[in-house]
Amino acid sequence: MDGPFAAETTATMVLPDQTKLRFRLVRVEPGRGFEDETEVPDAGVLVRVQHLLQPLDDGRTRITYACSVDGPEDLAAEIGSAVSADFPDVLAALAARAESTR
Repeated sequence: MDGPFAAETTATMVLPDQTKLRFRLVRVEPGRGFEDETEVPDAGVLVRVQHLLQPLDDGRTRITYACSVDGPEDLAAEIGSAVSADFPDVLAALAARAESTR
């Protein structure tokens, strides 16, 4: 991260194949979630991922990820599938971490 966890801060993610992609935090709402966006160089694609937290009446929290991809339809579908492929694993790890800090 190139600064605080706040809107407009940029950072670099490293993919499993060591490709580096820059992303930007678009929206950060403490206790409610955040949204980031990543431009895929030379593909004309913009990926947005929302990370949402919703308090439930029983004291638990619902965690929701949502992904949208803007760009050429064939690339958008392929990139969207790749981006969201690990969402179940990410959510499970996040839930386990949250439960361990109770």
